[in-house]
Amino acid sequence: MIVYEHSIPFGVILTSLLVALALGIFSAWKSLPRKKPTMVLLVLYVFVLAAMGWCILQPALKDVHIQLVKPRFLVALDTSKSMSLSASPAIPTRWATAQDVLKQSWVQHVGAECDVEIYPFSSDIKKGLSLSEVSNLQPDGTESRIREALNQLQERSAGLPVAGLLLLSDGIDTVELMDDWATKERPFPIYAVRLEPPGGWEMEPDLRIESVETSRRVTVGWKSEMKVKVSGQGSKGAPVNVQVYENNNLLTEKQTQIPNEGGEREVVFELERPKVGTFNYRVLVQPLSGEKNTQDNERLLDVEVIDARNRLLYVEGVPRWEYKYLRRVLLSNKQVTPLIFFTGPDGKPRAGTPMEGFTPEMLPDQLKSLKIVMLGNVDMEELGSQRAANLLKFVEDGGSLVFLGGTKAWSSGGLLKGEVDPAGGPETISSEALERGQRPSGLRWRSPALAKHSSGAFCFYGWRTFTWC
Repeated sequence: MIVYEHSIPFGVILTSLLVALALGIFSAWKSLPRKKPTMVLLVLYVFVLAAMGWCILQPALKDVHIQLVKPRFLVALDTSKSMSLSASPAIPTRWATAQDVLKQSWVQHVGAECDVEIYPFSSDIKKGLSLSEVSNLQPDGTESRIREALNQLQERSAGLPVAGLLLLSDGIDTVELMDDWATKERPFPIYAVRLEPPGGWEMEPDLRIESVETSRRVTVGWKSEMKVKVSGQGSKGAPVNVQVYENNNLLTEKQTQIPNEGGEREVVFELERPKVGTFNYRVLVQPLSGEKNTQDNERLLDVEVIDARNRLLYVEGVPRWEYKYLRRVLLSNKQVTPLIFFTGPDGKPRAGTPMEGFTPEMLPDQLKSLKIVMLGNVDMEELGSQRAANLLKFVEDGGSLVFLGGTKAWSSGGLLKGEVDPAGGPETISSEALERGQRPSGLRWRSPALAKHSSGAFCFYGWRTFTWC
């Protein structure tokens, strides 16, 4: 549009010219002599003033261009190979349905108020195309990166008015494991069109355990939760049975529901821990009818149940006065959980306390739950070579081994025959000297394990003298 206008009002311009003309004539009449050269100068002045006034009175030329800026309406078209699929021969492919959507009258109605821009995408977003160019495309992409395509379109449209976005896709992102991208807030509304009728595809039945969350180390007597996340599809409304086995025995089970079109559910079990030890758990989801892949229907895990107090094993021979006194002391100590074995009249080990599944064989797995092992007045025949080897492994793993000793333990057939080198002989030292930091010398361990971990094994004589080994 062309507009002619003055930047200064016309009256102001005319008044200024007349004042200048009057002042010029008045000055010439009063000051200049009335001669021919003077009259020529006055005429010249009037001519210049008139020419200048003519130029000033010419209107300004103003060229104004007015353009209507329309908002953009984006169309994201999936060109991956999955768009060429169809649930059955009687149903059009997803690509054919998407092409029909772009040929409908809404394109003209929306195009009257918006600039319609079509962006094909598969592994990445491509440049915008017109409707005629879109008809020549083929669904030959290797991926469907829907989330990335939406993010790129959002970045390209930053600062520009966008009325909305139409997504023509099967809705399956082949890169993203989660579908949280579908609920992300965008600066413009997103519309979607169903490209195939509901229920056209037969979902293959499949269940799987996504994760099992529980504490791997718990305190005895406490309760703990085990959270099992189960996902799948194709259940056809059948209940999903989740079972928990403890040491190959069915402990508990619960049922849940998984939607036929797919979904995820969390099943929470509350487990009691009445005993100390290491327990093997097997979490199993019973397969659906017709399910082919059942390798992901179970998970295995171990849980260690420990005592918050220090667990101590005291192995004694035939009960003596020291055994009775020490047993009372250990049972009254609230920082220690004692397990006690003693030798009965028949020469077999007897339990002096509730053993909580602990056996006289002192197996390596049982010793792992202990912090201290105390050996009383027992000889190597009573202890046995296998239990002695288990104790060596216990010390290697960081456990503490205490030798109380006694008449049998320090005899020629006692513990000296097994692990302490008799050539050096134990050196006794009073408790007062130990408190001053003094340590005995000349004692050697025959076992390399005890020699390496000598700080974890020491001897105890009576109640007033100690021997460190």
